[in-house]
Amino acid sequence: MAAPQDYFQRINLTGTGDTGLDRTGDNVREDFLTAIENIAPTATPFMSGIGRASCDDVFTSWLQDTLAEPDDGNAVKDGEDIGADASAAARRVGNACQISRKNIIVSGRAEKVDKAGRSSELSYQVAKAGKALKRDMEAILTGNQSALLDSDGNTASLLGSLQACFRDGVDPEATTCLVGAGAGDLGGVGADGLPNAYTPGTARTLTQTLLDSVIEACYVNGGEPDTIMVNPANKRKISEYLFTSSARVAALYSDVGQPRGDSQGTALGAVDVYISDFGQLRIVPNRFLGYQRNAGNASTTSSGVFVLDMSKWAVGYLRPFATKKIAPTGDAEKRILMVDYTLVYREEMASGAILDINTDAMTA
Repeated sequence: MAAPQDYFQRINLTGTGDTGLDRTGDNVREDFLTAIENIAPTATPFMSGIGRASCDDVFTSWLQDTLAEPDDGNAVKDGEDIGADASAAARRVGNACQISRKNIIVSGRAEKVDKAGRSSELSYQVAKAGKALKRDMEAILTGNQSALLDSDGNTASLLGSLQACFRDGVDPEATTCLVGAGAGDLGGVGADGLPNAYTPGTARTLTQTLLDSVIEACYVNGGEPDTIMVNPANKRKISEYLFTSSARVAALYSDVGQPRGDSQGTALGAVDVYISDFGQLRIVPNRFLGYQRNAGNASTTSSGVFVLDMSKWAVGYLRPFATKKIAPTGDAEKRILMVDYTLVYREEMASGAILDINTDAMTA
Protein backbone atom coordinates (compact mmCIF):
# COMPACT_ATOMS: atom_id res chain seq x y z
CA MET A 1 0.00 0.00 0.00
CA ALA A 2 1.43 3.36 -1.00
CA ALA A 3 2.23 5.88 1.73
CA PRO A 4 -0.14 8.87 1.96
CA GLN A 5 1.12 12.00 0.20
CA ASP A 6 0.82 14.16 3.31
CA TYR A 7 2.76 11.93 5.76
CA PHE A 8 5.83 13.27 7.62
CA GLN A 9 8.92 11.82 5.91
CA ARG A 10 11.72 11.47 8.46
CA ILE A 11 14.36 10.84 5.82
CA ASN A 12 14.52 12.97 2.71
CA LEU A 13 16.92 11.72 0.03
CA THR A 14 15.30 13.65 -2.79
CA GLY A 15 16.49 17.17 -2.05
CA THR A 16 19.63 18.76 -3.47
CA GLY A 17 22.71 17.44 -1.68
CA ASP A 18 20.76 14.81 0.24
CA THR A 19 22.49 11.50 -0.46
CA GLY A 20 23.67 8.59 1.65
CA LEU A 21 26.85 10.53 2.52
CA ASP A 22 25.36 14.05 2.58
CA ARG A 23 22.34 14.06 4.90
CA THR A 24 21.77 17.82 5.00
CA GLY A 25 18.37 18.61 6.50
CA ASP A 26 17.70 15.11 7.83
CA ASN A 27 16.62 14.67 11.41
CA VAL A 28 18.29 11.24 11.77
CA ARG A 29 21.59 10.60 13.53
CA GLU A 30 24.20 9.26 11.14
CA ASP A 31 25.36 5.68 11.57
CA PHE A 32 29.18 5.79 11.40
CA LEU A 33 30.97 2.56 12.29
CA THR A 34 33.96 3.00 14.60
CA ALA A 35 36.29 0.97 12.41
CA ILE A 36 38.72 1.68 9.60
CA GLU A 37 39.13 -0.87 6.83
CA ASN A 38 42.45 -1.08 5.01
CA ILE A 39 43.30 -4.01 2.72
CA ALA A 40 46.63 -2.68 1.47
CA PRO A 41 49.00 -5.70 1.67
CA THR A 42 51.62 -5.59 4.40
CA ALA A 43 53.27 -9.03 4.14
CA THR A 44 57.02 -8.83 3.51
CA PRO A 45 58.09 -12.44 2.86
CA PHE A 46 61.71 -11.68 1.92
CA MET A 47 62.48 -9.37 4.82
CA SER A 48 60.54 -11.57 7.26
CA GLY A 49 62.10 -14.81 6.02
CA ILE A 50 65.79 -13.86 6.16
CA GLY A 51 67.99 -13.20 9.16
CA ARG A 52 68.79 -10.06 11.10
CA ALA A 53 72.26 -8.58 11.66
CA SER A 54 73.78 -5.55 13.38
CA CYS A 55 75.99 -3.00 11.63
CA ASP A 56 78.59 -0.72 13.21
CA ASP A 57 79.42 1.46 10.20
CA VAL A 58 77.67 3.04 7.22
CA PHE A 59 79.61 0.55 5.09
CA THR A 60 79.37 -2.92 6.52
CA SER A 61 81.61 -5.65 5.13
CA TRP A 62 82.43 -9.31 5.61
CA LEU A 63 84.63 -12.04 4.10
CA GLN A 64 83.64 -14.72 1.63
CA ASP A 65 85.93 -17.71 1.24
CA THR A 66 85.83 -20.96 -0.66
CA LEU A 67 87.80 -24.16 -1.08
CA ALA A 68 90.00 -25.04 -4.03
CA GLU A 69 88.50 -27.16 -6.77
CA PRO A 70 88.84 -30.88 -5.99
CA ASP A 71 92.11 -32.31 -7.32
CA ASP A 72 91.58 -35.88 -8.52
CA GLY A 73 95.30 -36.12 -9.28
CA ASN A 74 96.46 -35.32 -5.75
CA ALA A 75 99.37 -37.73 -5.29
CA VAL A 76 103.00 -36.96 -4.32
CA LYS A 77 106.20 -38.95 -3.93
CA ASP A 78 107.42 -39.90 -0.50
CA GLY A 79 109.56 -37.12 0.94
CA GLU A 80 108.88 -34.71 -1.92
CA ASP A 81 109.35 -31.03 -1.05
CA ILE A 82 106.35 -28.72 -1.24
CA GLY A 83 105.89 -26.16 -3.99
CA ALA A 84 104.22 -22.76 -3.89
CA ASP A 85 101.39 -22.05 -1.47
CA ALA A 86 98.15 -22.65 -3.37
CA SER A 87 95.91 -20.96 -0.80
CA ALA A 88 93.66 -18.15 -2.02
CA ALA A 89 92.83 -15.07 0.01
CA ALA A 90 89.28 -14.55 1.23
CA ARG A 91 87.16 -12.08 -0.70
CA ARG A 92 86.02 -8.96 1.16
CA VAL A 93 82.60 -7.64 0.15
CA GLY A 94 80.05 -5.34 1.70
CA ASN A 95 77.09 -3.05 1.32
CA ALA A 96 76.08 0.51 2.10
CA CYS A 97 73.47 1.41 4.70
CA GLN A 98 70.44 3.33 3.52
CA ILE A 99 68.15 5.60 5.53
CA SER A 100 64.44 5.29 4.82
CA ARG A 101 61.78 7.26 6.64
CA LYS A 102 58.17 8.40 6.79
CA ASN A 103 57.05 11.87 7.91
CA ILE A 104 53.97 12.40 10.11
CA ILE A 105 52.33 15.78 10.86
CA VAL A 106 49.08 15.91 12.87
CA SER A 107 47.36 19.20 13.72
CA GLY A 108 46.16 20.02 17.21
CA ARG A 109 42.51 19.83 16.20
CA ALA A 110 42.96 16.52 14.41
CA GLU A 111 44.34 15.05 17.62
CA LYS A 112 41.62 16.55 19.83
CA VAL A 113 38.33 15.97 18.02
CA ASP A 114 36.26 12.83 18.49
CA LYS A 115 37.31 10.50 15.67
CA ALA A 116 36.00 7.29 14.15
CA GLY A 117 38.16 4.20 14.41
CA ARG A 118 40.93 5.61 16.60
CA SER A 119 41.30 7.61 19.79
CA SER A 120 44.62 9.24 18.85
CA GLU A 121 45.22 10.47 15.32
CA LEU A 122 48.97 10.69 15.97
CA SER A 123 49.24 7.10 17.19
CA TYR A 124 47.16 5.86 14.29
CA GLN A 125 49.29 7.67 11.71
CA VAL A 126 52.54 6.43 13.29
CA ALA A 127 51.29 2.83 13.15
CA LYS A 128 50.13 3.29 9.55
CA ALA A 129 53.49 4.79 8.58
CA GLY A 130 55.30 1.82 10.13
CA LYS A 131 53.46 -0.60 7.86
CA ALA A 132 54.10 1.60 4.82
CA LEU A 133 57.81 1.84 5.66
CA LYS A 134 58.14 -1.95 5.75
CA ARG A 135 56.53 -2.12 2.30
CA ASP A 136 59.11 0.38 1.04
CA MET A 137 61.92 -1.71 2.50
CA GLU A 138 60.66 -4.93 0.91
CA ALA A 139 60.49 -3.30 -2.53
CA ILE A 140 63.99 -1.80 -2.09
CA LEU A 141 65.59 -4.96 -0.72
CA THR A 142 64.26 -7.13 -3.57
CA GLY A 143 64.86 -4.58 -6.33
CA ASN A 144 67.68 -3.91 -8.80
CA GLN A 145 69.50 -1.04 -7.11
CA SER A 146 73.24 -0.38 -7.09
CA ALA A 147 74.91 0.43 -3.80
CA LEU A 148 76.04 4.05 -3.37
CA LEU A 149 78.09 5.53 -0.56
CA ASP A 150 77.73 9.12 0.58
CA SER A 151 81.18 10.28 -0.53
CA ASP A 152 80.55 14.04 -0.34
CA GLY A 153 78.31 14.37 2.71
CA ASN A 154 75.45 15.54 0.50
CA THR A 155 74.24 12.29 -1.07
CA ALA A 156 71.62 9.82 0.08
CA SER A 157 73.45 6.50 0.39
CA LEU A 158 71.80 3.49 -1.24
CA LEU A 159 72.00 -0.18 -0.39
CA GLY A 160 72.69 -2.74 -3.08
CA SER A 161 69.55 -4.83 -3.41
CA LEU A 162 68.90 -8.49 -4.17
CA GLN A 163 69.04 -8.33 -7.95
CA ALA A 164 72.33 -6.41 -7.87
CA CYS A 165 74.20 -9.00 -5.80
CA PHE A 166 74.54 -11.83 -8.31
CA ARG A 167 77.74 -12.20 -10.34
CA ASP A 168 79.24 -14.51 -12.92
CA GLY A 169 80.50 -17.75 -11.45
CA VAL A 170 84.26 -18.35 -11.47
CA ASP A 171 86.05 -21.61 -10.72
CA PRO A 172 85.09 -23.50 -8.72
CA GLU A 173 81.69 -21.76 -8.55
CA ALA A 174 78.91 -22.16 -11.09
CA THR A 175 76.88 -19.20 -12.34
CA THR A 176 73.56 -19.19 -10.49
CA CYS A 177 72.00 -16.12 -12.12
CA LEU A 178 70.72 -16.08 -15.70
CA VAL A 179 69.93 -12.87 -17.60
CA GLY A 180 67.87 -12.39 -20.73
CA ALA A 181 69.58 -12.13 -24.10
CA GLY A 182 70.34 -8.89 -25.92
CA ALA A 183 71.89 -6.24 -23.70
CA GLY A 184 71.41 -8.34 -20.57
CA ASP A 185 74.45 -8.40 -18.32
CA LEU A 186 75.03 -9.35 -14.70
CA GLY A 187 76.13 -6.66 -12.30
CA GLY A 188 77.24 -8.18 -9.04
CA VAL A 189 79.90 -7.15 -6.58
CA GLY A 190 82.70 -5.16 -8.19
CA ALA A 191 86.27 -4.38 -7.15
CA ASP A 192 84.96 -1.81 -4.67
CA GLY A 193 83.12 -4.58 -2.83
CA LEU A 194 79.70 -3.08 -3.56
CA PRO A 195 76.76 -4.59 -5.48
CA ASN A 196 76.01 -3.15 -8.91
CA ALA A 197 72.64 -3.33 -10.68
CA TYR A 198 72.35 -5.74 -13.57
CA THR A 199 71.47 -4.59 -17.09
CA PRO A 200 68.09 -6.05 -18.09
CA GLY A 201 67.99 -8.19 -21.21
CA THR A 202 65.16 -9.39 -23.41
CA ALA A 203 62.21 -10.69 -21.41
CA ARG A 204 61.63 -14.40 -21.98
CA THR A 205 59.31 -17.19 -20.96
CA LEU A 206 60.02 -19.05 -17.76
CA THR A 207 60.88 -22.69 -18.37
CA GLN A 208 61.23 -25.67 -16.09
CA THR A 209 64.68 -26.26 -17.57
CA LEU A 210 65.84 -22.78 -16.52
CA LEU A 211 64.46 -23.31 -13.03
CA ASP A 212 66.10 -26.72 -12.61
CA SER A 213 69.41 -25.42 -13.98
CA VAL A 214 69.59 -22.62 -11.40
CA ILE A 215 68.68 -24.98 -8.54
CA GLU A 216 71.42 -27.34 -9.70
CA ALA A 217 73.99 -24.52 -9.87
CA CYS A 218 73.16 -23.48 -6.30
CA TYR A 219 73.62 -27.06 -5.15
CA VAL A 220 76.94 -27.44 -6.99
CA ASN A 221 78.22 -24.30 -5.23
CA GLY A 222 77.31 -25.73 -1.83
CA GLY A 223 74.02 -23.92 -1.29
CA GLU A 224 70.88 -25.43 0.19
CA PRO A 225 68.11 -23.38 -1.46
CA ASP A 226 64.77 -23.72 0.28
CA THR A 227 62.60 -21.02 -1.30
CA ILE A 228 61.47 -20.05 -4.79
CA MET A 229 60.26 -16.45 -4.55
CA VAL A 230 58.19 -15.02 -7.39
CA ASN A 231 55.75 -12.21 -8.07
CA PRO A 232 52.00 -13.08 -8.10
CA ALA A 233 51.78 -13.50 -11.88
CA ASN A 234 54.71 -15.91 -12.05
CA LYS A 235 53.36 -17.86 -9.07
CA ARG A 236 50.17 -18.43 -10.99
CA LYS A 237 52.04 -19.46 -14.15
CA ILE A 238 54.13 -22.00 -12.26
CA SER A 239 51.00 -23.55 -10.78
CA GLU A 240 49.24 -23.61 -14.15
CA TYR A 241 52.20 -25.23 -15.88
CA LEU A 242 52.77 -27.90 -13.25
CA PHE A 243 49.10 -28.91 -13.48
CA THR A 244 48.92 -29.16 -17.28
CA SER A 245 48.44 -32.49 -19.02
CA SER A 246 51.88 -32.23 -20.63
CA ALA A 247 53.73 -31.66 -17.37
CA ARG A 248 51.53 -33.59 -14.91
CA VAL A 249 54.11 -32.90 -12.22
CA ALA A 250 51.76 -31.54 -9.59
CA ALA A 251 48.82 -33.69 -10.66
CA LEU A 252 50.89 -36.87 -10.30
CA TYR A 253 51.66 -36.18 -6.66
CA SER A 254 48.18 -34.88 -5.86
CA ASP A 255 46.55 -38.00 -7.28
CA VAL A 256 48.51 -40.30 -5.00
CA GLY A 257 46.98 -41.14 -1.63
CA GLN A 258 43.68 -39.37 -2.13
CA PRO A 259 40.96 -40.65 0.26
CA ARG A 260 38.33 -42.89 -1.30
CA GLY A 261 34.61 -42.48 -0.80
CA ASP A 262 34.82 -39.03 0.72
CA SER A 263 31.76 -36.99 -0.16
CA GLN A 264 33.78 -33.79 -0.11
CA GLY A 265 36.32 -33.14 -2.84
CA THR A 266 39.18 -30.70 -2.97
CA ALA A 267 40.01 -28.85 -6.16
CA LEU A 268 43.75 -28.39 -6.35
CA GLY A 269 44.90 -25.46 -8.45
CA ALA A 270 48.09 -24.27 -6.79
CA VAL A 271 51.58 -25.60 -6.20
CA ASP A 272 53.24 -24.43 -3.00
CA VAL A 273 56.15 -26.87 -2.82
CA TYR A 274 58.53 -27.84 -5.62
CA ILE A 275 60.46 -31.09 -5.13
CA SER A 276 63.61 -30.82 -7.22
CA ASP A 277 66.46 -33.26 -7.73
CA PHE A 278 68.39 -31.30 -5.12
CA GLY A 279 65.84 -30.73 -2.40
CA GLN A 280 62.40 -29.41 -1.56
CA LEU A 281 61.65 -25.72 -2.07
CA ARG A 282 58.65 -23.64 -0.99
CA ILE A 283 57.13 -21.45 -3.72
CA VAL A 284 56.43 -18.10 -2.08
CA PRO A 285 54.61 -15.22 -3.82
CA ASN A 286 55.82 -11.70 -3.07
CA ARG A 287 53.65 -8.72 -4.03
CA PHE A 288 56.60 -6.32 -3.98
CA LEU A 289 59.14 -8.41 -5.90
CA GLY A 290 60.02 -6.53 -9.06
CA TYR A 291 57.79 -3.64 -8.04
CA GLN A 292 58.28 -0.47 -10.06
CA ARG A 293 56.68 2.65 -8.64
CA ASN A 294 55.91 4.16 -12.06
CA ALA A 295 54.65 0.91 -13.55
CA GLY A 296 51.83 0.10 -11.16
CA ASN A 297 52.30 -3.21 -9.38
CA ALA A 298 54.59 -6.21 -9.58
CA SER A 299 52.04 -8.32 -11.44
CA THR A 300 52.39 -6.26 -14.60
CA THR A 301 56.17 -5.90 -14.78
CA SER A 302 58.95 -8.09 -16.06
CA SER A 303 60.51 -9.69 -13.01
CA GLY A 304 62.68 -12.53 -11.87
CA VAL A 305 62.29 -15.93 -10.29
CA PHE A 306 64.58 -16.24 -7.27
CA VAL A 307 65.93 -19.50 -5.88
CA LEU A 308 67.03 -18.58 -2.37
CA ASP A 309 69.00 -20.14 0.44
CA MET A 310 67.33 -17.88 2.99
CA SER A 311 69.98 -18.57 5.63
CA LYS A 312 72.58 -16.72 3.53
CA TRP A 313 70.75 -13.37 3.56
CA ALA A 314 70.00 -10.89 6.32
CA VAL A 315 68.81 -7.35 6.93
CA GLY A 316 71.59 -5.46 8.67
CA TYR A 317 70.54 -2.58 10.96
CA LEU A 318 72.83 0.33 11.75
CA ARG A 319 69.88 1.98 13.51
CA PRO A 320 66.69 -0.08 13.95
CA PHE A 321 63.16 1.30 13.61
CA ALA A 322 62.68 4.42 15.70
CA THR A 323 60.08 7.17 16.05
CA LYS A 324 61.58 10.61 16.65
CA LYS A 325 59.76 13.69 17.84
CA ILE A 326 60.44 16.82 15.79
CA ALA A 327 60.10 20.29 17.31
CA PRO A 328 56.76 21.83 16.26
CA THR A 329 56.75 24.96 14.12
CA GLY A 330 53.02 25.59 14.55
CA ASP A 331 49.92 24.01 15.99
CA ALA A 332 50.88 20.46 15.00
CA GLU A 333 52.74 17.44 16.29
CA LYS A 334 55.58 16.20 14.07
CA ARG A 335 57.21 12.77 14.01
CA ILE A 336 59.55 10.89 11.72
CA LEU A 337 59.64 7.11 11.60
CA MET A 338 63.02 5.99 10.30
CA VAL A 339 65.35 3.04 9.87
CA ASP A 340 69.02 2.77 8.81
CA TYR A 341 69.63 -0.62 7.19
CA THR A 342 71.28 -2.67 4.44
CA LEU A 343 71.15 -6.06 2.75
CA VAL A 344 73.72 -8.59 3.93
CA TYR A 345 74.44 -11.17 1.23
CA ARG A 346 76.55 -13.60 3.23
CA GLU A 347 77.15 -15.77 0.14
CA GLU A 348 75.01 -14.92 -2.87
CA MET A 349 76.29 -17.88 -4.92
CA ALA A 350 74.30 -20.22 -2.65
CA SER A 351 71.19 -18.64 -4.21
CA GLY A 352 70.23 -17.91 -7.79
CA ALA A 353 67.88 -16.05 -10.07
CA ILE A 354 66.31 -16.24 -13.49
CA LEU A 355 65.99 -12.60 -14.47
CA ASP A 356 63.97 -10.93 -17.24
CA ILE A 357 60.94 -13.22 -17.02
CA ASN A 358 57.66 -12.10 -18.53
CA THR A 359 54.33 -13.38 -17.26
CA ASP A 360 52.90 -14.83 -20.47
CA ALA A 361 53.59 -18.53 -19.98
CA MET A 362 55.78 -21.27 -18.61
CA THR A 363 57.06 -24.13 -20.72
CA ALA A 364 59.32 -27.16 -20.44
